[in-house]
This record gives sequence, C-alpha cells and structure tokens, in this order.
Amino acid sequence: MILGSPSARAALLAATIVTQQAHAQVSIQPTSVQFWATAGGAITAAAFLDESARTFWLERHSGLARTLADAGNAMGTGRNIIVGLAATYVVARVTHHRRTADAVLRISAGYAVSNAIVGILKPVVGRHRPDSTNDAWRFKPFSSGGEWHSFPSSHAVHAFSIAAGAAIVTRRSWVAALGYSAATVVAWSRVYDDEHWSSDVTSSAVIGMSAVATTVEWLDRRWPPPR
Repeated sequence: MILGSPSARAALLAATIVTQQAHAQVSIQPTSVQFWATAGGAITAAAFLDESARTFWLERHSGLARTLADAGNAMGTGRNIIVGLAATYVVARVTHHRRTADAVLRISAGYAVSNAIVGILKPVVGRHRPDSTNDAWRFKPFSSGGEWHSFPSSHAVHAFSIAAGAAIVTRRSWVAALGYSAATVVAWSRVYDDEHWSSDVTSSAVIGMSAVATTVEWLDRRWPPPR
C-alpha cells in the first residue's frame, strides 16, 4: 500500500482516531434501545432469508435493474467516495463555508473508522461469498482469500456511514431520506450482483451507521463544531 494513496491516508486517519478513542470515554452510538432492537430484528430476518433472497434476485435480472445496480456499485466504491469528500471539502474551504468544511471532516473521520472496521472483520469472520452451492453458512475465520470476505460488505458500510454522517451533521430530514435511499440502493446492488448475502448488507448498514455516529459524537465532545 502506497502511503500517499487515498486508502492509505484513510487507514492512517482511522488508526489515529481509534488510538485517541482508547484514551477517552467512548459512547457507542446510537444509544436508542429501539435502534438496536430494530437492527437486531432486521439482521435476524435477513439471515433467515439469505438463500431465498439470493435465488429471488438471480431470477429477476433485467436491463433496468442492471443499470440501477451499476449505479449502486459506483456510489459505494471507496475511491469515488473519497474523491467526493475531498472535492466537497476543498470547495467549502475555497468558498469560505467553514461549517460545511468541518462537517465534511467529521463525516470523513466516521467513514475512515467504518472502513477500518471492515478491514478487520472481513478476514476475521471469513464468511464465504454466494456461489453455486447457495450455502450461506460457510465460514473460514482468518482467511486471506477474497471468496471468504463476504462479511461485511465494504460498499454497504461505506454508503451507510456517509448517509448517517450527512444526516447527523446537517440535521435535515430530506438529507437523511436522500442519503439512506441511495445507501439502500448500494446495499441491494451487492445482493443483486451476487457478491454478498442479504444479512451481510443488513449488518453492514448497522456497522456503518453506528461507526460514524460514535465517531462524530466523540469528535463533537472533544472539538465542538463551529456555530
């Protein structure tokens, strides 16, 4: 990995934040019991439907769905997100929108943390990606093979971390609706493309939202955002 590459810089930022969090009180977010109960129920339901959901979408490929899935794949790709965040930050700084620039940095920090979590969980969990066996419950922990890196979905974690971060820092319902709708398309595209199980992307949504919410809350306590 080249130190100057976007992925290396994101990993370095995430490592710095995680290290600093170890020296300060961290409150896992959201704290709502309703959120975690809903998340648990959704993940459980998705797990029961893993194999049938895969079969359902394999039998319903179409030109329109293909176009939508390609758009979802592009929106959830890390390098595209990093370029988008960087461009937004530069424009905000040049146009003297300090609050926007600060918000982008907080979202970026949450994204970096969520990306670091993905990098750890993929090889540790070692879940096999969907294939002709249609067996959702094959695991090989600590595997380096890409076929064993189904959980979590990088694309889904990326998309939901950005959506949640934007919703948190803007406190605008339309931003949340737009962001989460786009993130849902990203997650669906990974199941449609037969790259992940439905429970992978459902769990990934929770990981992305919680990682960015926890990071932003921690940053807000240490360095309150400008008013």
